[in-house]
Amino acid sequence: MQHNKRLTLHPLGWCARYLLITVFFLSLTGIVKADNEPDNNAPGTTTDILVPGGSSQSGSIDASADPDDYYSVTTSADGDLNVSITTSNGNLVYYYLYDNDGTTILSSSYLYGGSSNFTMNGIAAGSYYVRIYASSNSNTYTVSTTLTPPPYSIDTEPNNLYTQALTLNENDTVFGHITYRYNGGTFDYIDWYKLTTTVDGNLTIGITTTTANLVYFDLYDADGTTSISTNHYLYGGNASYVVNGLAAGDYYIKVFTTGNGYNSYKLYNSKTLPLYNQDTEPNGQYTQALNMNLNDSTEGHIGHYNNLARDTMDWYKIVTTQDGDLNLTITTENGNIVYYYLYDNDGSTILGGTYLYGGNSSSTITGLAAGTYYARVYATNYNSYRLRNTFTPPPYSNDTEPNGLYTQALTLNENDSVFGHLSYRYNGGTFDNPDWYKLTTTVDGNITIGMTSITSNIVYFDLYDADGTTGISTNHYLYGGNASYVVNGLAAGDYYVKVYTTGNGYNSYKLYNSVVAPLYGQDTEPNGLFAQALTLNVNDSTEGHIGHYNNLARDTMDWYKIVTPQDGDLSLTITTETGNLVYYNLYDNDGVTLLNSAYLYGGSSNYSVNGLAAGTYYVRVYATNYNSYRLKDTLILPPYANDIEPNNSFATAYRMNNRPTRTGHIAYRENGGTFDTDDYYKITMYSAGDCSFDIQMANGHLCYFSFTTQLRHFSLIIISMEVHIVSTLLPLQQAITISGYLLPQEIITPII
Repeated sequence: MQHNKRLTLHPLGWCARYLLITVFFLSLTGIVKADNEPDNNAPGTTTDILVPGGSSQSGSIDASADPDDYYSVTTSADGDLNVSITTSNGNLVYYYLYDNDGTTILSSSYLYGGSSNFTMNGIAAGSYYVRIYASSNSNTYTVSTTLTPPPYSIDTEPNNLYTQALTLNENDTVFGHITYRYNGGTFDYIDWYKLTTTVDGNLTIGITTTTANLVYFDLYDADGTTSISTNHYLYGGNASYVVNGLAAGDYYIKVFTTGNGYNSYKLYNSKTLPLYNQDTEPNGQYTQALNMNLNDSTEGHIGHYNNLARDTMDWYKIVTTQDGDLNLTITTENGNIVYYYLYDNDGSTILGGTYLYGGNSSSTITGLAAGTYYARVYATNYNSYRLRNTFTPPPYSNDTEPNGLYTQALTLNENDSVFGHLSYRYNGGTFDNPDWYKLTTTVDGNITIGMTSITSNIVYFDLYDADGTTGISTNHYLYGGNASYVVNGLAAGDYYVKVYTTGNGYNSYKLYNSVVAPLYGQDTEPNGLFAQALTLNVNDSTEGHIGHYNNLARDTMDWYKIVTPQDGDLSLTITTETGNLVYYNLYDNDGVTLLNSAYLYGGSSNYSVNGLAAGTYYVRVYATNYNSYRLKDTLILPPYANDIEPNNSFATAYRMNNRPTRTGHIAYRENGGTFDTDDYYKITMYSAGDCSFDIQMANGHLCYFSFTTQLRHFSLIIISMEVHIVSTLLPLQQAITISGYLLPQEIITPII
């Protein structure tokens, strides 16, 4: 029979020491005899030892003299302790396993000879006792113990509170034992582990147990009390669960059982990263917004949870340097709802946005002025995303601000174009509306105002006078594309173009103008009064503009001054460009007395004023609507030269003796309305005889002539002649013979 005995050395004599050493040596050889009496009759005094997995012990029991043998068993690890016994006869024998108090029975059995065993499962490392008992008769026996440890190593105690939690590394495994019975009857019901994750993601918690006993493995928040995912359990084998959308941080795992079912386990975790990278926290307020470059993308996580808080908002700051349309495009990893919005620079005014249930979504906010904007991504459930902004500037460049008043108008050069933006929304909610432009024309003409806009929003482009308030041509608009209008008859000067909209419909535009000069050249201004009349040379022409408008005034009159050096017929011819009514009048030198007048509706017109004495005359061209014209004057001289004035009295009579033929003009209208009605000629007769006169007239106007001698009136002859205007104007002739009483004397011949 083999014996295995732990001996305690006492201060005995050399004999006792020798015996103990001998016993120890014999036990090593497997032939130690146990059952040391009477010390092993009680648990508190026994010196017999059973080493689990070591040599068996043998002994004898007798119901009347030595009914009990106790053995001390010390286990160094958790496990299942098996007690095996073999007896030599068929008498009844009981065998027990006691706790370290020697009274608490953990397991027991009996046998009537032969061999028997039992196993006490789930006991923690500790001290125990095996009792062999005979209730009647006697027997001999051999007893041994075997400890079967669990396959997984034990966790370090204490870790029964979350504050005592052991470390479970991210994407790692730990091993432990649960509900193994300690000496004294307590159990390790709970094991806590602290898991610190460094990234957001979906967390898998898994466990493998070695028995069919119930085990729970639940996940708690960083406070160790708030449950995140609970009521996860298994009855042996392997189980796991996934908690989605956990933010990086601290978590606790509680491994426990509700009964005394022991187990050993392998606890593991794995972190599945989101599809998209994590944004930098904190950025949960617009004041913490992350910078997002224009036309760039960023990635982030939203709706992930840790430490009683969920990251429901991510803010991004976008700064635009010019007007345009800002597009937000978001792609999310899963089908959980995600909202995304664009805010004004106050972080509270929503400008646009929408939501999506996974996949891809896009929202464009149009008509934004250069400024600062914020994008907010919002979700109450986890997701990862890629957010991209795309800025599209309009095709036309911006105008320089401010130009919202006509006094701030930008220059629009003649026959040129400008570009601008209208009604783009500024930070704060104001809009760029209107835009003013100042156009200064250098020539009269017809002005075309045109516009091209890029959106279908309504745009007005109206023309104002030089005061910036008087509308010249208004209510011109377009809904995108191109439009233009023509304003005729505008004089050179300042004008204003107002570009505006009646709503907040943004636009980018090209504003252009072209000035078409009139057919005829411009007259020199001012010449609107006869005192300002321009000189029009005789037998010359001039060009001018009439009826053109600017600065609350219309050039309705042009005056010209004609100085004729000789008597004659003055012809005026005018040719106009348009069919608008034009008057052209001839005035005397006072600029008031009308000598002739006519008008035309385009084309050419002329008239002549006959019988004008050499002098100063004025032509007035008048119109209330625009035109351009060519004005020509022609002085038609009479066929006979003028007589020498003054000769309109007896005293001033012009002598004919030295020139028997004289020419002259009679009854030509002089400036002021007077006429040269009398011409006197003096003839001295040196002998008696007949006097004959031959008078030729250039036209058929009535003319009187008479003869007077020594102031005596001899006779009156009236000659009437026929007028031939369009002929060669050859005068008619009349011969007159006077006789009787003609003495040598002077004869004064008045022609009236």
